[in-house]
Amino acid sequence: MRSAAPQSRAVTEQDKPPLADAIRVMIVDDSLVVRSALRRAIEDASGMSIVATASSGEQAISQLATVQVDVILLDLEMPGMGGLEALPRIIREGSGARVLIVSSLTSEGAEATLTALSMGAADTLLKPVTGGFDDAYRADLLARIRALGGKEHRPAPAKLPVQSMRPARLSAKRPRIVAIGASTGGIHALCLLLKALPRNFDLPIAVTQHLPTSFLPVFARQLELASARKASIASDGSVAKAGEILIAPGEGHMMFTRRGEQIIARISDFPTPSGCRP
Repeated sequence: MRSAAPQSRAVTEQDKPPLADAIRVMIVDDSLVVRSALRRAIEDASGMSIVATASSGEQAISQLATVQVDVILLDLEMPGMGGLEALPRIIREGSGARVLIVSSLTSEGAEATLTALSMGAADTLLKPVTGGFDDAYRADLLARIRALGGKEHRPAPAKLPVQSMRPARLSAKRPRIVAIGASTGGIHALCLLLKALPRNFDLPIAVTQHLPTSFLPVFARQLELASARKASIASDGSVAKAGEILIAPGEGHMMFTRRGEQIIARISDFPTPSGCRP
C-alpha cells in the first residue's frame, strides 16, 4: 500500500470550509495513495469534512496550530517524525481531537499501535490490503469516525452539577474473579490500573478488550509488562488461575463457570444487540 510521497507542505482545505456541525477530519500519512484513498472514502460522506492532510508528523503538528480538528487519522510509520513520536504533541496540539490509528497488519505494526493506544490514541483500524478500500471498509471507517467525532464526545459547554456518589452495597462473600471490560481507547487506563494493583492481589483477572485478533498476542505481552503477571489469551476450557490474567479472544465472548474449585472460561459467539464480539 505504501508509496513514496514528495515532502510537500501540508494541505489545508481552505476552499471548502466545513459545515458548522460537520466532523472535521485530518489525514496524516506519508503515502499519497493512502491519503487519496482515505479522502475518497470520506469526502462524500454526510456530516464530515476533510479540513487538512499531512505527510509527516511535523506537518500535522504545524497544521494543528491553525486548523480545528475533531478526528485525526494517523499513520505510525512515516519518514522524519513518525506518528508514534509525534503522537504526544498531536494530542496536546489537537485540543481534544480524537486520534484514530490507521495501522499495518504486521507484528511491528501491532506493537506500535498498542503503544499508541496506551499513550492516548482513541481507536485503531487496520490498513486494507491492495484493492481493499471497498464498501465494507468504507462503512467501518466512517462508523469509527462518527463514533469518535460525534457531538457526544465533544466538550460540554457548561459544567454539570456535582453529585455525591454512594458506594454500591457489597456482598459479604469474597469475589472469585475480577472482570474488566474496555473499548479500544481504554488500554491506557487498563495499564494504569494493573500497575497500581498490590503485589499480594491474587484474584484471577479476566480482560475483554476490543482489538483486532492479530493484535492480541502483543497486547498480552503488554499487560504482562504492566502488571508483572502472566497474561494469556483464553480458549474454551482455560482455567482462571490466581494472580494471572485471561484475555478474551478476538472473535468470541468470554464467560465463566465453576468446576469444583476451579473457574473455567467458556467462549461463545452468540450475537449481541450491539454487534460487538467480544
